[in-house]
Amino acid sequence: MQYIFYKKKLINGKKRRVYKKKGSKKLYLKHKGRMVNVVKYKKYLKRKQKKVGGIFFNKKITLQQRAEEARRAAVNFKEQARENYDGYKRRRAQEAARRARNAPDNNPRLTTALEKARLEQKRNQEQKRWRATQNKRPQFGIFNFTKKNLY
Repeated sequence: MQYIFYKKKLINGKKRRVYKKKGSKKLYLKHKGRMVNVVKYKKYLKRKQKKVGGIFFNKKITLQQRAEEARRAAVNFKEQARENYDGYKRRRAQEAARRARNAPDNNPRLTTALEKARLEQKRNQEQKRWRATQNKRPQFGIFNFTKKNLY
């Protein structure tokens, strides 16, 4: 069969070359190297667009609109990644601040009164223990267990 060029027609947002057969009213266009009926081609496109999920579902959408949606999705993805990174940095800073608050303070000028009191108590206990080991007599009285005292 001989196909004759009929005119250019806008199909799915593209200008496509449309052909006719001799003695027929049906229109054809070239798709993947074959001549396809325009009506069947449009049905094929509808099915194809329905299969694509999300934003393209059940919509007649042009290639330009599809590219625009893809660009918008890329921008949203980038913004979301930036927010996640900022959140990560914020969490890291909060953790560092918490660690700094809970860390022992080695600077004597900055220690709190409670901490000073606790350290002094500890020091006193250590001194008492040291004195108890150094004295010849026990701290809590004289316990001389000789034969004289036992009888």
